[in-house]
Amino acid sequence: MLDDTEAGSLSQELRDTETERASRQRLFDEVLASVELVLVADGAAYWREEGDHSLVLTASRSLPRHVLDTFDRNVTTPLQSIMQRWPESPLVAAPLNDPDNPIAEEIRQITEQEGIVGLAGVPCRVPGETLGMLIVVHRRPHPWTVRDLGLATGLAGQLATATQNARLFQSVRSLANRLAGIHELSLR
Repeated sequence: MLDDTEAGSLSQELRDTETERASRQRLFDEVLASVELVLVADGAAYWREEGDHSLVLTASRSLPRHVLDTFDRNVTTPLQSIMQRWPESPLVAAPLNDPDNPIAEEIRQITEQEGIVGLAGVPCRVPGETLGMLIVVHRRPHPWTVRDLGLATGLAGQLATATQNARLFQSVRSLANRLAGIHELSLR
């Protein structure tokens, strides 16, 4: 059973964790809003990469749930695979009107239903590591310019940095909790 000090400490830690999570979510939302604004996009979503290389939808804007679910099932893994094969590529565009493209074939129905004409994946990287993927959706033709590539890469980098910082913070918090536990045991 926890004494009052331990219960108070645990309660504060839970509040801090919720505050951190909400703050991180606001940051992701702001970056995705910037993606829509500067890339004239009609939607954007961020999938973070877990330690086992699986992708987890972390934030999205202006995309219905069924579209996100379809992307999750049919788009993110092939794009992730392409990004791993060509780690220097700043963008992977899925040509939706190419009948020979297997990615496009699997999602053609949902993109036609939603009026999506452009779909691009941008790796979210920090030096030496890919931490996720930004997907940008256009419902009107959008020719990507060198400027767009630079902006998309920079915004994806912000998402990666936020993810890396959250992981580092979690690691430090875990270590601090272990040290506090060891210290408490030594005092007893």
